[in-house]
Amino acid sequence: MVTTPHGDMGTFHRLAAMSLLLVGVVGCATAAPSLPERHTLGERDFIQQLAPGVWRHVTYQDLPRWGPFPANGLIARTSDGKALVVDATWSDVQAKRVLQWSERNVGPVVGLVITHAHNDRDGGRKVFEAHGIPRVSRGDLKPFGLEGEVFFPGHGHAPDNVVVWLRDARVLFGGCMVRAAGTRNLGNTADADIASWHQAVKELLQRFPKATVVVPGHGAPGGRELLVHTATLSQPGR
Repeated sequence: MVTTPHGDMGTFHRLAAMSLLLVGVVGCATAAPSLPERHTLGERDFIQQLAPGVWRHVTYQDLPRWGPFPANGLIARTSDGKALVVDATWSDVQAKRVLQWSERNVGPVVGLVITHAHNDRDGGRKVFEAHGIPRVSRGDLKPFGLEGEVFFPGHGHAPDNVVVWLRDARVLFGGCMVRAAGTRNLGNTADADIASWHQAVKELLQRFPKATVVVPGHGAPGGRELLVHTATLSQPGR
Protein backbone atom coordinates (compact mmCIF):
# COMPACT_ATOMS: atom_id res chain seq x y z
CA MET A 1 0.00 0.00 0.00
CA VAL A 2 1.30 3.46 -0.93
CA THR A 3 1.25 5.79 2.06
CA THR A 4 1.74 9.50 2.61
CA PRO A 5 3.60 10.85 5.67
CA HIS A 6 0.24 11.12 7.41
CA GLY A 7 -1.83 8.27 5.97
CA ASP A 8 -2.70 6.26 2.88
CA MET A 9 -2.91 8.06 -0.48
CA GLY A 10 -6.43 6.90 -1.28
CA THR A 11 -7.72 8.31 1.98
CA PHE A 12 -6.00 11.63 1.35
CA HIS A 13 -7.64 12.06 -2.04
CA ARG A 14 -11.07 11.14 -0.69
CA LEU A 15 -10.69 13.69 2.11
CA ALA A 16 -9.42 16.39 -0.23
CA ALA A 17 -12.28 15.85 -2.67
CA MET A 18 -15.09 15.38 -0.17
CA SER A 19 -14.12 17.46 2.87
CA LEU A 20 -17.35 19.44 3.02
CA LEU A 21 -19.47 16.30 2.65
CA LEU A 22 -17.57 14.48 5.36
CA VAL A 23 -17.88 17.38 7.77
CA GLY A 24 -21.61 17.60 7.10
CA VAL A 25 -22.05 13.90 7.86
CA VAL A 26 -20.01 14.22 11.02
CA GLY A 27 -22.07 17.22 12.03
CA CYS A 28 -25.27 15.16 12.00
CA ALA A 29 -23.80 12.83 14.56
CA THR A 30 -21.79 15.24 16.71
CA ALA A 31 -23.33 18.71 16.22
CA ALA A 32 -20.22 19.94 14.37
CA PRO A 33 -21.36 22.65 11.93
CA SER A 34 -21.22 22.39 8.16
CA LEU A 35 -18.58 24.67 6.70
CA PRO A 36 -19.32 27.80 4.63
CA GLU A 37 -17.56 29.20 1.61
CA ARG A 38 -13.78 29.28 1.53
CA HIS A 39 -11.70 32.48 1.53
CA THR A 40 -8.93 31.88 -0.99
CA LEU A 41 -5.36 32.72 0.05
CA GLY A 42 -3.56 31.39 -2.99
CA GLU A 43 -3.79 28.77 -5.69
CA ARG A 44 -4.77 26.06 -3.21
CA ASP A 45 -4.58 27.64 0.26
CA PHE A 46 -7.75 28.86 1.95
CA ILE A 47 -9.44 29.93 5.18
CA GLN A 48 -12.81 28.61 6.31
CA GLN A 49 -14.96 29.43 9.32
CA LEU A 50 -15.57 26.62 11.83
CA ALA A 51 -17.61 28.45 14.47
CA PRO A 52 -18.37 32.06 15.46
CA GLY A 53 -15.00 33.76 15.81
CA VAL A 54 -13.00 30.68 14.79
CA TRP A 55 -11.48 29.80 11.41
CA ARG A 56 -9.11 27.15 10.13
CA HIS A 57 -6.35 28.03 7.70
CA VAL A 58 -5.39 25.30 5.24
CA THR A 59 -2.07 25.48 3.40
CA TYR A 60 -0.47 23.06 0.98
CA GLN A 61 3.06 21.84 0.42
CA ASP A 62 4.24 19.82 -2.59
CA LEU A 63 5.83 16.69 -1.16
CA PRO A 64 7.97 14.28 -3.19
CA ARG A 65 5.95 11.27 -4.37
CA TRP A 66 2.68 12.54 -2.81
CA GLY A 67 2.14 15.91 -4.45
CA PRO A 68 0.10 18.70 -2.77
CA PHE A 69 -0.42 17.91 0.92
CA PRO A 70 -2.60 20.08 3.21
CA ALA A 71 -2.03 21.16 6.80
CA ASN A 72 -4.61 22.75 9.10
CA GLY A 73 -4.09 25.69 11.43
CA LEU A 74 -6.46 27.94 13.36
CA ILE A 75 -7.37 31.60 13.82
CA ALA A 76 -9.45 32.72 16.82
CA ARG A 77 -10.94 36.14 17.58
CA THR A 78 -10.33 37.36 21.12
CA SER A 79 -12.92 39.11 23.28
CA ASP A 80 -11.38 42.51 22.47
CA GLY A 81 -11.32 42.02 18.70
CA LYS A 82 -7.80 40.74 18.23
CA ALA A 83 -6.53 37.42 16.87
CA LEU A 84 -4.66 34.35 18.05
CA VAL A 85 -3.10 32.18 15.34
CA VAL A 86 -2.42 28.48 15.81
CA ASP A 87 0.42 27.07 13.68
CA ALA A 88 2.49 29.01 11.20
CA THR A 89 1.98 27.11 7.91
CA TRP A 90 4.67 25.46 5.78
CA SER A 91 6.38 28.63 4.52
CA ASP A 92 7.03 32.33 4.98
CA VAL A 93 4.84 33.22 1.98
CA GLN A 94 1.87 31.32 3.40
CA ALA A 95 2.46 32.72 6.88
CA LYS A 96 2.40 36.27 5.50
CA ARG A 97 -0.93 35.59 3.81
CA VAL A 98 -2.46 34.12 6.99
CA LEU A 99 -1.15 37.06 9.02
CA GLN A 100 -2.48 39.63 6.55
CA TRP A 101 -5.89 37.94 6.30
CA SER A 102 -6.15 37.77 10.08
CA GLU A 103 -5.30 41.43 10.53
CA ARG A 104 -7.76 42.53 7.84
CA ASN A 105 -10.66 40.31 8.84
CA VAL A 106 -10.23 39.52 12.54
CA GLY A 107 -7.89 41.99 14.22
CA PRO A 108 -4.27 42.52 15.22
CA VAL A 109 -2.52 39.22 15.85
CA VAL A 110 -1.42 39.14 19.48
CA GLY A 111 -0.21 35.56 19.87
CA LEU A 112 0.99 32.46 18.03
CA VAL A 113 0.74 28.85 19.16
CA ILE A 114 3.04 26.30 17.52
CA THR A 115 1.58 22.87 18.30
CA HIS A 116 4.89 21.06 17.71
CA ALA A 117 8.24 21.55 16.03
CA HIS A 118 7.65 20.09 12.57
CA ASN A 119 7.78 22.03 9.31
CA ASP A 120 4.02 21.84 8.69
CA ARG A 121 3.53 23.70 11.98
CA ASP A 122 6.44 26.13 12.25
CA GLY A 123 7.63 26.65 8.67
CA GLY A 124 6.54 30.31 8.69
CA ARG A 125 7.22 31.16 12.32
CA LYS A 126 9.89 33.75 11.46
CA VAL A 127 7.22 35.92 9.84
CA PHE A 128 5.39 36.17 13.15
CA GLU A 129 8.64 36.67 15.04
CA ALA A 130 9.56 39.54 12.71
CA HIS A 131 6.28 41.25 13.68
CA GLY A 132 7.04 40.83 17.38
CA ILE A 133 4.14 38.44 17.93
CA PRO A 134 4.74 36.41 21.10
CA ARG A 135 4.65 32.63 21.23
CA VAL A 136 2.11 30.92 23.48
CA SER A 137 3.44 27.56 24.64
CA ARG A 138 1.06 26.24 27.31
CA GLY A 139 -1.54 27.39 29.79
CA ASP A 140 -4.67 29.51 30.12
CA LEU A 141 -5.64 31.72 27.17
CA LYS A 142 -7.40 34.35 29.31
CA PRO A 143 -4.46 36.79 29.04
CA PHE A 144 -5.17 36.78 25.30
CA GLY A 145 -8.89 37.35 25.72
CA LEU A 146 -10.03 33.77 25.09
CA GLU A 147 -11.70 31.17 27.27
CA GLY A 148 -9.62 28.05 26.84
CA GLU A 149 -6.12 26.69 27.09
CA VAL A 150 -3.04 25.33 25.38
CA PHE A 151 -2.67 21.84 26.82
CA PHE A 152 0.11 19.25 26.71
CA PRO A 153 -1.46 15.77 27.06
CA GLY A 154 1.80 13.84 26.76
CA HIS A 155 4.18 12.62 24.07
CA GLY A 156 2.26 11.37 21.05
CA HIS A 157 2.97 12.37 17.45
CA ALA A 158 5.91 14.44 18.75
CA PRO A 159 7.46 14.98 22.17
CA ASP A 160 6.26 18.59 22.31
CA ASN A 161 2.76 18.26 20.80
CA VAL A 162 0.11 20.48 22.37
CA VAL A 163 -3.57 21.01 21.61
CA VAL A 164 -5.66 24.19 21.75
CA TRP A 165 -9.09 24.25 23.42
CA LEU A 166 -11.49 27.14 22.73
CA ARG A 167 -14.17 26.71 25.35
CA ASP A 168 -16.83 29.13 24.13
CA ALA A 169 -16.72 27.80 20.56
CA ARG A 170 -16.25 24.19 21.74
CA VAL A 171 -13.46 23.79 19.22
CA LEU A 172 -10.51 21.52 19.97
CA PHE A 173 -7.51 21.91 17.69
CA GLY A 174 -5.74 18.58 18.02
CA GLY A 175 -3.09 19.13 15.38
CA CYS A 176 -1.11 16.05 14.44
CA MET A 177 -2.04 14.42 17.74
CA VAL A 178 -5.40 13.71 16.07
CA ARG A 179 -6.02 11.71 12.90
CA ALA A 180 -8.72 12.51 10.36
CA ALA A 181 -11.66 10.20 9.71
CA GLY A 182 -10.87 7.37 7.34
CA THR A 183 -7.11 7.32 7.92
CA ARG A 184 -5.78 3.80 8.46
CA ASN A 185 -2.58 4.46 10.35
CA LEU A 186 -0.82 7.08 12.45
CA GLY A 187 1.09 8.51 9.50
CA ASN A 188 4.47 10.04 10.32
CA THR A 189 5.75 8.31 13.46
CA ALA A 190 9.41 9.33 13.20
CA ASP A 191 9.22 11.29 16.47
CA ALA A 192 6.25 9.44 17.98
CA ASP A 193 5.80 7.46 21.17
CA ILE A 194 2.92 5.12 20.32
CA ALA A 195 2.14 3.88 23.84
CA SER A 196 2.18 7.42 25.21
CA TRP A 197 0.12 8.64 22.22
CA HIS A 198 -2.70 6.28 23.15
CA GLN A 199 -2.76 7.52 26.73
CA ALA A 200 -2.55 11.16 25.60
CA VAL A 201 -5.61 10.82 23.37
CA LYS A 202 -7.53 9.17 26.21
CA GLU A 203 -6.59 12.21 28.30
CA LEU A 204 -8.09 14.50 25.63
CA LEU A 205 -11.33 12.50 25.64
CA GLN A 206 -11.60 12.91 29.40
CA ARG A 207 -10.49 16.53 29.62
CA PHE A 208 -12.59 17.97 26.78
CA PRO A 209 -15.96 16.16 26.86
CA LYS A 210 -17.78 19.22 25.48
CA ALA A 211 -15.76 19.49 22.25
CA THR A 212 -18.10 19.49 19.26
CA VAL A 213 -15.56 20.43 16.58
CA VAL A 214 -12.24 18.61 16.53
CA VAL A 215 -9.59 19.71 14.03
CA PRO A 216 -6.85 17.24 13.04
CA GLY A 217 -3.48 18.33 11.73
CA HIS A 218 -4.38 17.13 8.25
CA GLY A 219 -7.76 16.44 6.64
CA ALA A 220 -11.35 17.36 7.38
CA PRO A 221 -12.55 18.53 10.82
CA GLY A 222 -15.03 16.33 12.66
CA GLY A 223 -16.24 15.71 16.18
CA ARG A 224 -15.14 13.65 19.17
CA GLU A 225 -15.18 10.53 17.03
CA LEU A 226 -11.81 11.67 15.66
CA LEU A 227 -10.37 11.26 19.16
CA VAL A 228 -11.88 7.79 19.44
CA HIS A 229 -10.51 6.93 15.99
CA THR A 230 -7.02 8.10 16.97
CA ALA A 231 -7.16 6.18 20.24
CA THR A 232 -7.98 3.06 18.25
CA LEU A 233 -5.12 3.63 15.78
CA SER A 234 -2.65 4.19 18.63
CA GLN A 235 -3.75 1.16 20.64
CA PRO A 236 -0.52 -0.63 21.66
CA GLY A 237 -0.09 -3.93 19.87
CA ARG A 238 -2.61 -3.03 17.17
